Amino acid sequence: MTNGFNNVGNAITENRFAAKDCCCETNRNIDSVKYENAQNTCVITTAIHNEGAETRALITANTMQNLRDKLADKDRELLASGLLNAQQIQTQTLVGTLRPFPQPAYTTAYNPCGTNCGCCN
Repeated sequence: MTNGFNNVGNAITENRFAAKDCCCETNRNIDSVKYENAQNTCVITTAIHNEGAETRALITANTMQNLRDKLADKDRELLASGLLNAQQIQTQTLVGTLRPFPQPAYTTAYNPCGTNCGCCN
């Protein structure tokens, strides 16, 4: 009987040791999973940050290009307006030069009646 109790005592001790070892191993596995999750979270947040920075850079580049395009359009409009204005001035100069009747050097008040009688009003 003594041997039987010793065997039972040894088995209980062995079970306690096995249970303790199992708990320690489980805790180490949990810590390992926690560490891996922390690493994965860091990788994910870094990737999200980088994606956000790239998106902001793309939006900024697109906005800058749109502004450059608008500025180029305004420059073309201004150039076309300047050319049209120069062409109109040139045309007026040519017409004034080639006109068949003389142009007065200065303007005066013109009265078709020749008098200030008020009959032409």
